[in-house]
Amino acid sequence: MIELLGQGGMGHVYRAQDTRLQRTVALKVMNERFAKSPNSRKRIVEEARSMAAVHHDNVATLFEVGQRNGTPFLAMELLQGATLEQLLRSGRRFNPDEVISIADQVALGLEAAHDRGIIHRDIKPANLWIQSPTERVKILDFGLAVAGSAVQGLARGDSVVGTPGYLSPEQARNETVDERTDLYSLGVVMYELCAGKVPLLASNTPTQLVNILCREPLTLSQQKRSGEPVDVPEPLERLIMRLLSKEPGQRYETAGHFRKALSSVSEQIHESKQAGLAIEVEPDAVNGSSVQEGSNSNAAKKATRGGSGKVLLAVGGLAAAVLIGGGAWWTLRDRPAEDSPAAPVREASSPEASPAVLAAQLGALQLTGKVIADPEIPVGEMARFRLQLTNQAESSETDPRVRYSQAGQVARITTYLQQEGQLKRKAPAFPRSFSPRQLPAPGETQSIEIQFLTNNLAQEQFDVIFELQSPAGALVDSTTSQFEVAENLQSGDLLGFDTVRTRAGKGADTYVREGSTEDFGKQPVVVAHRDGANGSNVLAIAFLRFDLTQLNPPAGAGSDSASSVLERIERSALLLSMAPESHPGAGRILVHGWPLDLSTSNGTGPLDWSETGDGFLRFANSPVANGMDGMVPLGELKFDNSGEGLKDRPDGIRFVSKALDDFLRSSTGVVTLVLSQEGWLGDPTRFNSRDRSLELAPGLAVRWKTD
Repeated sequence: MIELLGQGGMGHVYRAQDTRLQRTVALKVMNERFAKSPNSRKRIVEEARSMAAVHHDNVATLFEVGQRNGTPFLAMELLQGATLEQLLRSGRRFNPDEVISIADQVALGLEAAHDRGIIHRDIKPANLWIQSPTERVKILDFGLAVAGSAVQGLARGDSVVGTPGYLSPEQARNETVDERTDLYSLGVVMYELCAGKVPLLASNTPTQLVNILCREPLTLSQQKRSGEPVDVPEPLERLIMRLLSKEPGQRYETAGHFRKALSSVSEQIHESKQAGLAIEVEPDAVNGSSVQEGSNSNAAKKATRGGSGKVLLAVGGLAAAVLIGGGAWWTLRDRPAEDSPAAPVREASSPEASPAVLAAQLGALQLTGKVIADPEIPVGEMARFRLQLTNQAESSETDPRVRYSQAGQVARITTYLQQEGQLKRKAPAFPRSFSPRQLPAPGETQSIEIQFLTNNLAQEQFDVIFELQSPAGALVDSTTSQFEVAENLQSGDLLGFDTVRTRAGKGADTYVREGSTEDFGKQPVVVAHRDGANGSNVLAIAFLRFDLTQLNPPAGAGSDSASSVLERIERSALLLSMAPESHPGAGRILVHGWPLDLSTSNGTGPLDWSETGDGFLRFANSPVANGMDGMVPLGELKFDNSGEGLKDRPDGIRFVSKALDDFLRSSTGVVTLVLSQEGWLGDPTRFNSRDRSLELAPGLAVRWKTD
C-alpha cells in the first residue's frame, strides 16, 4: 500500500501496487470492526460479484477480491479525477448539457447492470466518479446491489445502507424494488446538479422517510440557488420531475427508455437554441428599444432559459440579418411571421407513433430455462436461474425486431412464485424488458439470468414460473422450474447439532497421492489436489472416517437399533478448517461417500482401512485408483481462501447437502467421506487433520429429528 486515498464508514481506500502484474490499483479494505461481522464480509463479496458481472465503460473495473488475515479487500482500477460529490462541494456548477451528459453515462452503466439482473440501489454523487480529463462517468460501490432493502438497514442503524436523501419511495416503504428505483435516485442526482440541493431533505432519518413518502418536491423552476431562481430548460425539468414520481409506474420503465427520452430532450434544447439567437444585451441598451413581449417570445425564452442579470432576446432568421437598435427593429417588424423575432420556437418533431405490441405477433419468441445451481436454496441466499430466449422467426414479417422496430419495449419476462394449493404471486425479481435491439436475431438464442433473494420466503417448495409477456402483460410463452428454500446451514448457527470428529471412536483421516507408496496418516493435514499444468500430473485425494455411534443418541432412542437411530438424522454438515500453506484463493471440492459394497484391491472397505501400518491406504490399493466410479456423489463444496482468510479458522468451511443426510441415514454408523479437487490448481488444498488439534479436526455435525 502506497498511500491512503480516503475512508468511509466501513473501510479505507488506498493507492496500492499490484506486485504480480505491476500496476497501480485502488485497494478497498474493510475495517477490522466490520470484518468480524459475517454480514459485512458477505456484503463485500456480493459487491465483488456484482461489479465482476458488469463489464462496461461506465462501471468501475474490479481486478480482484480476497481476504488477508480475515479482512476482506477489493482491488479496483485506480481512477483519476474526483467524485461528483467532491465536485459539488468544491462549488462547481453544471450547465444543462453537462447534466444531460452525466445522466446519459450513468444510465448507460445502469442499463448494463440491469441487463445482468443487478440493481445498484445506492446511486448518489459520492458513488459517481468523474474521470479527469475525459469527464467519463464511472459508477462505484455495488455494495448494496444484492443486499436487503435499504430501510431495513436504517432501522438497525447499519452503516452499509443507502443515503436517505437518495432513497426511492419504494425503498422507504420497504418494498421489493426494481430497476426504476435506480432511475429515481438518478433523478435526485440530476435535481441536485441543477439546484445545488436534493429535492427532499430533513435533519433526521424518520422525517426524511416521511418526506420521501408524503411530500411532493418543489419543481426546479420553484427553487432558488444563491438567492436566484434556478434556470433549467423546461424539457429537462419535466424529465427530471418524471424521474421523481412517487410511483415507479409513472417513471421511465427502463434505463434504455430514459436514455431515449433524454436524447429527445437534448434535441429539443438544441433546436430551441438554433431557432433563435440569444443576444446578451446590457439592461441600459434595452431600455431604449421597443421590444414586443408576447406569448411566442416567452416560449422562446423558456425553451432556452439560462443566465441572470442580463436580458435575452430571441431573434429569428439568419444571424447576419440581425441588428440591434430602434431603427433596425422597425425594419424587421413588417416581415412575415416566420422571420419575425416573435415567431414561435419550433417544437422538436415527435416520433411517429409505433403500433401497439400484440402478444399474437410475438409467437416467434420461445422461452426455456433451468436452475443454475442446486435447486435447494438456503434462506437468505440468492436464487439464480438461467433462461434461454430464442427467436424462431422465419422471415422479417414474423420477426418481432422488425415488426416493432419503433417500439420502446417489445416483450418482458415476469417471474412468479407458487406454492402448492395457492395462487401464484410475483417473485421479488423485477421484470426483464426487451427493446427490439435487445432481442436475439432469428435462429439465435440469448441467455438471460434471473436472480432474487430468498430472505422473506418460507422454507418450503416453490414452483417458479417465468412468463414471456407483451408490454401490456399478455402471455406469449412460459417455462416453469422448481426450487426449495431450505434452512441456511452454510452460515447460520448450528443450534441443536451434536458434533463427532475424526478423533472419536473408529474415526480416522488420511490422504493418498497417485504414484506414491508413502504412508500419509498421522500427519497434521489431509490434502486434496489436482494439477496437470506444465506437464505435471498431480492427484491427491483425502479420506475422512467418522464414527456416528459416538454421538449422543436422540431423546427416546432407548434400546433402538443403530439403523433405527440413524434414520432419525434430520440434517447434517461436514465441518473442516483450512490448514496453513493451502491454496490462497477460491476452489471446489467434490465430496463422495464410500459405499459399504465397494472394497479395495486388497479387500479393505470403508470401515476398516488404516492410517498407518497394516491395511494403510495408498493410491494403488484405494477405491479411487481407477476413478470415482462406484462412489456415492454427495455434492460440491465451495470455498474462498483469498489471502488465507480461512487459515486455522475452526469449522470455517461447511458442506451441507440432502445427499449427505441420506448417505448417513443409510449407513451402519461408521462412514467414510472422500474429498477430491475439482479442476486444476497450482497449490494444494490442505485441511487440518485429527493430528493437528481437537478443535481443528474434521467434524460431522448431526441434528436429530424430534417427535
